[in-house]
Amino acid sequence: MKILVIYSHSYQSQSVSNRTIIDVLSRQEGYSVRNLEELYPSGKIDVQAEQAALLEADVIVLQHPLFWYNVPSLMKHWMDEVFTFGFAYGDGGDKLQGKRLVHSFTAAASPQDFSEAMLGASTGAIEAACGFCGLTYSGYVHTLGLLPLTNPNCEAEAKAHAHRLMEHIRGLKG
Repeated sequence: MKILVIYSHSYQSQSVSNRTIIDVLSRQEGYSVRNLEELYPSGKIDVQAEQAALLEADVIVLQHPLFWYNVPSLMKHWMDEVFTFGFAYGDGGDKLQGKRLVHSFTAAASPQDFSEAMLGASTGAIEAACGFCGLTYSGYVHTLGLLPLTNPNCEAEAKAHAHRLMEHIRGLKG
């Protein structure tokens, strides 16, 4: 199974948890990581390269920290540019059908400050986009409270997140 991780973080130099998650995933056989900020520092997306990467994948993972209950701006821009008419939807837009998408995210907010309604708001748009593009939404993996200023265990919790994500993906077989 080929797993494509689309990763975005607006403040990568400050990241502890997402950097740790990506480090773990990038060392796994069958996993390929596309770091949007490294690939596209100017924000100009190579649509053909991104669509080709998606076509090769069996499972697509969107990995990111939450920013205002949403994906980072470059990931949203990536979706706008890559999920195009004729590719992801519309006439001939069936290229993503049959592929699975897993939403994987972290948040600095503590579990006590993150309600079920907030969780639904954070995952709902991704689930809706999957349906529109013919992707199979295959759930989410999240970890809350990953703010290094208040949580000295961020790195360990991020590694645990990466392992829960890999276990989730292994459970998708069949």
